[in-house]
Amino acid sequence: MATLVLGIGNTLRGDDGVAAHVLELLEAQGCGFQLMATLSLVPELASDIAQNDRVIFVDADVGVREVTLQRLDERQRDALHRYAPASVVSFARTIGFQGDAWVCRVPVQSMETEVALSALAIDSAQEAARMLGALREAAPRR
Repeated sequence: MATLVLGIGNTLRGDDGVAAHVLELLEAQGCGFQLMATLSLVPELASDIAQNDRVIFVDADVGVREVTLQRLDERQRDALHRYAPASVVSFARTIGFQGDAWVCRVPVQSMETEVALSALAIDSAQEAARMLGALREAAPRR
């Protein structure tokens, strides 16, 4: 199953860049996923998504206490991003994407302007990479 893992966030805003760290950990695991980092979601990502069977959006979230992996509710819009995962997946569907879409929320402490990740973000990134790495062989449960 061709999987795109799309890490969202700005590495210059502290924990907001945790998704890039998750991608680095997945690459070190040799996960076999297509890995892509982006500062924000834009409609142009739809073509990358459409070339895969599954997309997983990884994003920092100060509002969760543990790493979560949930099927994307394509009806729900996200106020944190101009283009939410649901919007980009909707664009991808218009050009042929028929796969599964998931969101991995990674708990973080702060998104202030700084380069270093907090201890919480580092621990959470490791858990997210373990969770996503386990998907190599199996599709997420619906």
